[in-house]
Amino acid sequence: DSKSDRSTPRHSQPHDPGPEEAAPVPPQSTASTGIPSHPLNSALSELHSSTEDMESMHLFWPRASCLVGLLLVQSLSSLIMTGFNRLFVANPVLVFFLTMIVGTGGNVGGQTVVMAVRKLALGEEVGICWETFAGLKLCAVLVPVAFIRCWAQQVSVPGSMTVAISVLAVTVIGALLGAGLPKTLFALSIDPAHATPMIQVVMDILGVCIICFTGLLLLDKTGTG
Repeated sequence: DSKSDRSTPRHSQPHDPGPEEAAPVPPQSTASTGIPSHPLNSALSELHSSTEDMESMHLFWPRASCLVGLLLVQSLSSLIMTGFNRLFVANPVLVFFLTMIVGTGGNVGGQTVVMAVRKLALGEEVGICWETFAGLKLCAVLVPVAFIRCWAQQVSVPGSMTVAISVLAVTVIGALLGAGLPKTLFALSIDPAHATPMIQVVMDILGVCIICFTGLLLLDKTGTG
């Protein structure tokens, strides 16, 4: 019996493959293209943008009509400057730094619009007060830089103060409108991405108004800038 036990082969237990020996799972491929699809791609395809149903910036006519309207509105800036012609002639410093002031407001507003549209697309809340507070913090950097820039060009103190105060105003207003404009468009079921060109035109007009009225308060029409 002992010999027969030794001569009879024993059946080995089935071997379970370990993690290293497991066969790799081939990536799934789409039936239409035959291109392997990654699990991340399928997960991203299931994401839904909160602004997807109202997006129109990619369409030609909504995009063109928005630009035509802004083109006509932006001409108001030249009309405003014409009304303050004596102020600009007596204080050419306002002309020198006009594009810097207007551009600062547009830049701040454009940054805020981008962040607001991104939050709206993700279904997050856009805090207007928070963005306005962020604009005030930006003033702590931009206003001294604007004043030093004028001082380096040997601009008088009243002229430098006019530019610095104008930068402060356009920065805060740009942050405020940059958050409020896309939020308003979203509430009206309009693509909030249209706020990007809108904020540039709005800040152009407001920037000209701000520097004109600030110049009236701080500068003399006979030329103290």
